[in-house]
Amino acid sequence: MENLKVRQVIESKGSGKLFTIRENCTLREMVRIACEMKIGALLVADEEENLLGIVSERDIMRQCHARADFDKVTVGDIMTRNLLTVDPEENIQEAMDVMIKKKIRHLPVLHKGKIEGLITVRDILHAMRDADAREAELLVNYLQSEMDQRSQP
Repeated sequence: MENLKVRQVIESKGSGKLFTIRENCTLREMVRIACEMKIGALLVADEEENLLGIVSERDIMRQCHARADFDKVTVGDIMTRNLLTVDPEENIQEAMDVMIKKKIRHLPVLHKGKIEGLITVRDILHAMRDADAREAELLVNYLQSEMDQRSQP
C-alpha cells in the first residue's frame, strides 16, 4: 500500500477519456454534461487544455441556494481557480493527506503542467481495496508454496 502511486489510481479507473469544459459554459450546460457522464466534478481548461479550475456538484448546490440563473451564470463565474494538484508519481498517501486536510473530494493530477487525470476519494478507496486484494493473494501464494516445499520429502 505504501508504494501505491497516484498514476496507479488513474490507471485503475480504466481507459476513459478525461473530459474538460470551458469557462464560458453555462451552468445549465455543465449540469447536463455532468448528469450525462454521471460525474460530480469537471475540470475547466482552455483550448490548449491548460487547467484553469474545477467546478463541482457542491458549487452547483451553492448556486441553487443563491437562486442563480443557470442560463446566464457561467462555469468561469463560480469555478475554484486556486487548485491543489498532485503529480502522478506521488505516493497515494500524500494525495489522501491533501484531500483530508483540505476537505476536498476531487484532486486534479498534473504532470509538467499537463492534465493527466482527476482522482476522487472513491477512486482511492477502490485502488486501495484492489491493492489489498493483490497483497493478500501474494501472501496466500507464498504461504502455499512454503507449505508445499515443507511437505515434500
